[in-house]
Amino acid sequence: LPIGDWTKIILAVALLFSVYVLNSFLMIVVTYWGHKLGISIETEMRRRSFDHLQKLSFRFYDNNKTGHLVGRVTKDLEEIGEISEEQLVKTFLRGPMTGPVSVPENEGDGLIMAIEAGAQLGNMQDAYWQQSVLEYKPKNRAAKPNYMLGSDERARPGAILVNRFGKRFVNEAANYNAMGKAVIAFDAGRHEYANLPYWLIIDQRYKDKYPLFTSMPGTDAIPEYLMKADTLEELAAMAGIDGAGLSATVDRFNAMVKAGHDDDFNRGDNSYDNFYMWGDPDFEAPFRTLGLVDQGPYYAVKMESGALGTAGGPRVNGDGQVMDWHGNPIHGLYAAGNVMGSVLAGAYGGAGGTLGPGLTFGYIAGQHLGGQLPNV
Repeated sequence: LPIGDWTKIILAVALLFSVYVLNSFLMIVVTYWGHKLGISIETEMRRRSFDHLQKLSFRFYDNNKTGHLVGRVTKDLEEIGEISEEQLVKTFLRGPMTGPVSVPENEGDGLIMAIEAGAQLGNMQDAYWQQSVLEYKPKNRAAKPNYMLGSDERARPGAILVNRFGKRFVNEAANYNAMGKAVIAFDAGRHEYANLPYWLIIDQRYKDKYPLFTSMPGTDAIPEYLMKADTLEELAAMAGIDGAGLSATVDRFNAMVKAGHDDDFNRGDNSYDNFYMWGDPDFEAPFRTLGLVDQGPYYAVKMESGALGTAGGPRVNGDGQVMDWHGNPIHGLYAAGNVMGSVLAGAYGGAGGTLGPGLTFGYIAGQHLGGQLPNV
């Protein structure tokens, strides 16, 4: 083997040995000499239990040349059984989550540790729902798909949301958390989620004036997630939507826009619908959010059932202490912020709605914990 390969092997063995025997001291020494040799070492530790590390991974980067990954060593330290994020979603959430927009590395490790500690859980069926769009699929085995937030695109004049039957099913200007519950509505007759999948439909007038995710007005480039066709019927066939249903829906919607009121879902009736962040301030209400869809070509974007994060977690008392299933506090265990069961249950207080409870319960927990410690 070349000298460089032997160097990486020796470093990897030394790092793993340091975990088992010499703990952090040797790791510091090896990392120092790795930098001296032009190799940057990145460490990842996965913990699925209070008592044991489950996985330890080292990645080696060539600093002197490309900065690219040149080697990886991974060691399973404890066979305790992997619990996937997908398992947690299917077990707890009230409906499908097909396009999460939270940090991909947030996979529920804290929840698993709380469960192992005997924590009582609350609001596990709820999430902070958010509409999303698949921007691109994973490019390698270690990567995850990237989903973009969908917010004001659906609320601007000239945009509607439809299901596979081509029918509208919600006020497109409603708040994203409440809309998420309409997206996962269950049809008992068909025994299916009636509004999954669903699509954003716009026309050329909209495309010429407003940004559409990463597609800016006036650009001819068509991103991978955007479908385009000259007629609504052609667009429906391309997307997999019922063509007759879509045409009928657009005709009805345009008639209601001309009449100045959305009789089906009352879009534009309240201040929130016409808020400047959602609608177009160039118009007066309700036309800040209501607009015709009648100028071809037409465009469709397949939307996903996404979430900013889950609203469930360990249940806490007024002191921020995590409680067990008998309602007794678990000594020494506290939770604050988005990791705990939400104080708002299935509701959402708006942007920053998880920051306030995080600051508040973090302060409360700190005060209580401080009161339990001896004076020093």
